[in-house]
Amino acid sequence: MKTVIGIIAAVILIVGIVLGAMSCSSVPAGSVGVQTTFGKLREEVLEPGLNWKSFTTKVNKVSVANTTKMVDTLAFTKDIQEVSIKITVVYRVAKEDAKAVFVNYGEHLFEHVTHPTVLSEVKAVISGYTAQELIEKRGILGDQCLARLQEAGSIVTFVGLNITDIDFTDAYTNAIEAKQVSEQELLAQKTRNDIEQSKAENAAELKRIAAEGDASALLTKAAAEAEANRILQESITELLLRKLALDKWDGKLPIYGGSFINGLVLGETE
Repeated sequence: MKTVIGIIAAVILIVGIVLGAMSCSSVPAGSVGVQTTFGKLREEVLEPGLNWKSFTTKVNKVSVANTTKMVDTLAFTKDIQEVSIKITVVYRVAKEDAKAVFVNYGEHLFEHVTHPTVLSEVKAVISGYTAQELIEKRGILGDQCLARLQEAGSIVTFVGLNITDIDFTDAYTNAIEAKQVSEQELLAQKTRNDIEQSKAENAAELKRIAAEGDASALLTKAAAEAEANRILQESITELLLRKLALDKWDGKLPIYGGSFINGLVLGETE
């Protein structure tokens, strides 16, 4: 009898342990627990940690932490250039939306919501730029795409978006390279032309300066000579002329030949 009672007690204990275990659920950090009883959704959402529940209730974990995914897509620019884009997107589910996500999308939230929403908004942004503008404004494209995603009103909360790569077709890349080479050649030629023009202008300027210098020297010389002549002219007096004549006289009086008639000398002078 005691043996039977012991067995029954052991069975009850085991059943109690099993029921206790079934009435306990652990929800990991970054998740919440959506409860269903025989498929029916319960109102209460369990928080992370150890939770007690009915042993007939199933707890379905829904992540509310940030999730990072890679997205690849093809898009067309405003000037109809095909471009391949690689995107890193960060999103999460709000706690209050966990039940709706579980009911409507289950484990396929990314495939049904995140991925198509990202493609739609990114392609819309890309289509607003030409290929050249995409290259020039690549740094702001991610912010613009994220802003559109946040304004889209999705059940997903978008936290971040980064465009990690933009790749154009080979034909367009070759055309860009050819254009850049042509522009570099034109720039080099313009630089050479500018150098030659600068040399010519410098040479002309040097000639002009030299010509102005010669003209200035001639004017200075002429002015000096004129001033010297003026001073000389002012300094010449009758006494000075007599002195100069005396300085040159050899002391001999002129000799005249001929007749002297009435104060006139007729004949030749020796």
